[in-house]
Amino acid sequence: MREIVHLQIGQCGNQIGSKFWEVISDEHGINRAGAYEGDMDLQLERVNVYFNEAHGGKYVPRALLVDLEPGTMDSVRGSHIGQLFRPDNFIHERRKQKKQQQACRVSDRQKPSRPVVKDQSNITPCCRPEGKMSLFGKLFGSSGKGGKSPSPQEAIQRLRETEEMLSKKQEFLEKKIDQELVTAKRNGTKNKRAALQALKRKKRYEKQLAQIDGTLSTIEFQREALENAHTNTEVIKNMGFAAKAMKAAHDNMDIDKVDDLMQDITEQQELAQEISDAISKPVGFGEEFDEDELLAELEELEQEELDKNLLEIGDNVPLPNVPSTSLPARPAKKKEEEDEDDMKDLEAWAAN
Repeated sequence: MREIVHLQIGQCGNQIGSKFWEVISDEHGINRAGAYEGDMDLQLERVNVYFNEAHGGKYVPRALLVDLEPGTMDSVRGSHIGQLFRPDNFIHERRKQKKQQQACRVSDRQKPSRPVVKDQSNITPCCRPEGKMSLFGKLFGSSGKGGKSPSPQEAIQRLRETEEMLSKKQEFLEKKIDQELVTAKRNGTKNKRAALQALKRKKRYEKQLAQIDGTLSTIEFQREALENAHTNTEVIKNMGFAAKAMKAAHDNMDIDKVDDLMQDITEQQELAQEISDAISKPVGFGEEFDEDELLAELEELEQEELDKNLLEIGDNVPLPNVPSTSLPARPAKKKEEEDEDDMKDLEAWAAN
C-alpha cells in the first residue's frame, strides 16, 4: 500500500489543501482533533494512505504546508481543521523579501530548497525512498529520461481498478447519506441545529456522489475508447501480417507470366478439341454415297412392301356384325319448338 505525501504551497494551494483534508477526514471518520469517531471498518482500511498514526490513537495528515507569508499559515491554524496538522509541518519565513523568495526557490539544478526537504523527511519516515524521489522528481523536475509509455492493457487495468475504487466510495457515501438522514429525522423536533448540520453533511455527500457518478461515466467512456483503440491496433497489426504473407506468396508471380500461362492453357485446350474432332470423324467408308438418293430408295422399298400387303388380303376376312337393336327415335318436334321459342325470347331480351 502506498503512502501519499501532500504538499500544498502558496495561498491558493493551502486553501485547496485545507478543503481536501476536510473531505478526507470526513470520509475516514477522523474528527477535527485527529481522533477516529467512525463506525465502519472500511474507513480505517486505507487510512494510512493519507494519515500517520501518532501517540494516543491520533491521526495526523501526512502533509507539508509551505508559504512565504505567515498570514496564510495563521489562517490555516485558526480554521476548524487547524488542530489536525503538526505544528512543525507549517513552513514560512519571516525574513526580508529577498530571502523569502529564496526559501522555496528552485535552483538552476532543479533541487528543492533545504527547509522543504528537511521537513519532508520528517513527515515521511515510513515511506519508501523511491516514493519520495518520485514525488519530488515530479515537483522539481528530474534529470533522467522519460519513462516508457504504458501499454493499453496496463492502462485498461488501472482504469478498472479506479472504477472499483470509486464504486466502493459510492457505497460508502450512500451509507453516510442514509446515516445523516436518520440523524436529521431523529433530531428534527428535539435538536434542530443537529438536524440542520446532518442535512448539510447529507447535501455535501450527495454532491460528492454526483461528482463520482460523472467521474465514473468519464472513466468508463475512456476505458471503452481505449479498448476499441487496442482492438483496432491488433486488427491493423494482423492485417499487416497477412499483407506481408500475401506479398511473400506473390513474390515469384508476375502478371506477364500469368498471361503467358493462360494463353498456353487456351492453346492446349483448342488443340485437344481439334484432336477429339479428328478422332470422332469416320474415315474409309460411306463418303462416296449420296444421302438423298439413299432416302429416296428407302421410300420406294417401303411403298412396294405396302402394296404387296394390300394385294394379299383374301375373301375370308371377317366383317363386323350388323347391329340387332333399333336406332334411337328422332327427338320430338315439340322439344325443338320450345328451344326455338326460348331463343326468340333471349334475342328479344338482348335487343331491349
